[in-house]
Amino acid sequence: MNQRERLLVIGLGSILGAWLLWGFVRTRLIEPLQSRDAQIVALQGDVEKKKKDLMVAQHAATELSQWRQVALPADESVAQTLYLDELRKMLTSAGMDRPALRPGRSIKRGDIFSRIPVNIDCRCSLAELTTFLRSFENSPYLHQIRRLRLQPVLKDDMIVDFDVSLAIEAVSMVDSFSKDSLPKLDNAKLAYGERPDRSDKEFSIFAKKNPFQPTEVVKANKEPEKTDSSKSTADETQDNYITATLFVDGKWEIWLTNRSNQSRKVIREGEKFEVGGMSGEIVRIEGNAVVLKVGEKTGTVRIGNNLASWKASEDAKPAEPTTSASNEKEEIPKS
Repeated sequence: MNQRERLLVIGLGSILGAWLLWGFVRTRLIEPLQSRDAQIVALQGDVEKKKKDLMVAQHAATELSQWRQVALPADESVAQTLYLDELRKMLTSAGMDRPALRPGRSIKRGDIFSRIPVNIDCRCSLAELTTFLRSFENSPYLHQIRRLRLQPVLKDDMIVDFDVSLAIEAVSMVDSFSKDSLPKLDNAKLAYGERPDRSDKEFSIFAKKNPFQPTEVVKANKEPEKTDSSKSTADETQDNYITATLFVDGKWEIWLTNRSNQSRKVIREGEKFEVGGMSGEIVRIEGNAVVLKVGEKTGTVRIGNNLASWKASEDAKPAEPTTSASNEKEEIPKS
């Protein structure tokens, strides 16, 4: 074997030895370290997840402890009886006359709590309803209003009261702090801390500014305001605006609103009206205009305009009627 062949053999041997050494280092050292790093990353992810789960559990435990402070007693029959009596007191204190309370069947959720539903039907003013809602919010019970429905009661085209329907739900817990009585205000303070004392103004704004009509609720026994007989017809027709048209029971009706005193009249199609010295009849609705007959003439007023904008339209002259006698005369040939 010459020198060149020996060098080739040594080079090949060195390459083979290096390859074997790299395989040994990779399998014995590098791959175990990489596997260990992956395990560490996975464990760190598990630790972070468990920390988050622990924080959620601690928050839930704190919230559950707060609920136990303000939940109704564990005995559902006792809780329902006491809660109904308290609701009746709230409604009576708010001024509601003969409210109807209908308890529902309780719904049990495992061995933790029960939902106790109560439905309330009553007739009251918006101010009385607002007073009750304020008492309901300030009461130290674990309850909520699931549904609130209002149906206006009209008299002389004004809202005088509301038919109110409430669906309320309270919670009774197995390990409630209150055993044979309802929670007290101190329980709510322990559960949620001292809450700010909200002023009556925050609750009275809604009642004083009735969003369902432009003025406050008008009571049925309120005497009508005296009108000034010296007021001119032109002023009255300028103050009265056609503000809306509705299709009710197969007929159109219009809302005639007096913007000087915010009163409103509802006049149906075919009915007569009188505003000051202007007497007329609602003929029909054409698009966004109302056809009015005043005297022997007809004209239109667009919705949103006042009665002073009414002008008689130039109607086409009706064709003269042709009788059968005239037709016969025309058919007779001239002699």
